[in-house]
Amino acid sequence: MIKLPRGNTLDLSVMLYDAGGAPYALKEKDSAVFTVKLRDDMSENPIIQKYILPSECGENGELLIHLDPRDTVSLETGYYLYDVAVLIGGRDFYTAVIADTFRILPALGEPGVI
Repeated sequence: MIKLPRGNTLDLSVMLYDAGGAPYALKEKDSAVFTVKLRDDMSENPIIQKYILPSECGENGELLIHLDPRDTVSLETGYYLYDVAVLIGGRDFYTAVIADTFRILPALGEPGVI
């Protein structure tokens, strides 16, 4: 589960592993996508979707996903679903993080004001 106060920054790290359990770093023709939706409905448009290219990843199989305040500031508090999927070589599709809970919490302060 990811818990995030509305309008906050989040840097999320997801590790990728190959079938043998070794870390897998994205290669030139690979990509990954972080998706947040309200429901488990393929026809529903994503609320948040971030594409991750090999140049944005760590060498040890780490996907680096960055959410900035604009990504969540207008969302209602509550429960959403997220997953992380990987496309290998433009042909093989794997879900690296199977649908899990993404919870937006209330933020009591005004975003960006300290």
